[in-house]
Amino acid sequence: MNKLLAAFILILIVHAPLARANKCVESVNDPLTTEDLVNQLLPALHRQAALSESIKWKSDFLKDRLVTDPQKARQISDSVFEVKQLQYEVAQAIKDMGGPQSPALWDAYFQRAYNTVAASSSSYLQTVALSISKLPSGKIIDFGSGPGNFSLAILLSSPYRTVHGIDMSPLAVQSATNMLTATVPQAKGRFHFQNGNLLEMPPNQLKGDGGVMNNVLYNMQTTREKVNLLKKVRSQLKPGARFVLNDPLPKGQNEAELKNWLASLAESATRNGSPLTEYDIAFLSEINRSQLTRGNIPFSTPKELINIAQQAGFVLVEGPLETYGGLVTSLVLEVP
Repeated sequence: MNKLLAAFILILIVHAPLARANKCVESVNDPLTTEDLVNQLLPALHRQAALSESIKWKSDFLKDRLVTDPQKARQISDSVFEVKQLQYEVAQAIKDMGGPQSPALWDAYFQRAYNTVAASSSSYLQTVALSISKLPSGKIIDFGSGPGNFSLAILLSSPYRTVHGIDMSPLAVQSATNMLTATVPQAKGRFHFQNGNLLEMPPNQLKGDGGVMNNVLYNMQTTREKVNLLKKVRSQLKPGARFVLNDPLPKGQNEAELKNWLASLAESATRNGSPLTEYDIAFLSEINRSQLTRGNIPFSTPKELINIAQQAGFVLVEGPLETYGGLVTSLVLEVP
């Protein structure tokens, strides 16, 4: 299974129809706004990235220094597309890390680039806020919790939520635990992260109260694999559970479109004070360029995504919603 399964999140709802309706009303009390996320989430992510080991290799083009000029950030990102020698150099570094399927590579990606570049995007934060507004109070199970950024937002959103994260990467589990312990020490006892694989878990083990999966399903190569994964998700949710599914649209496979998007993200991260080095920007750009422009990722259209969810036994409640600046489809689903 692709290491990007490190990005799961689930949050579960309750039992009988009457209790279910009351619980849904509770879920939208004082919804977390994008401004709240900027003020509370970004500083924690920046601290975590700053503590992680820097991505670097022997380079003829890059220097191990923070990029503070947005134009410089765009220039480095553009160069990965335009300068073949640099493109080869970064691709070789990725190969030396074990290639796109390597757990070590994705640990580095999440710890450095993802936590700063993606989370510095206002459209990303809006997607997080929207997802949380659709969820109930109670036990929040974060499958594939990665470095813990989505889990932290869930925990910050309400004192009536707890978070249980599961991820295939031991490093990601430790990172998420460390970040939440440092950021919300007053929430001790309200969160827990474990190392594990959802596909190997027996059904009805987690028994949460609601759920979300954030940019994970697209890593499954076939429709059958995607349906099977969502069946595993459903088996961990209580009857009546509300589940938010976020999955990328088939966009960014055009090189010009992808190039502009990545450069914009790099600029945004720099403006938000993210601790990005020249190596971070080049690494992030090449990972996405090599995977997206070669058609290596089997994205689903909104219609296909709804069909997959229904085949897995979910009922569509709301959607498809276009989020993350038009790059992601979001569905609000329910376990019958």
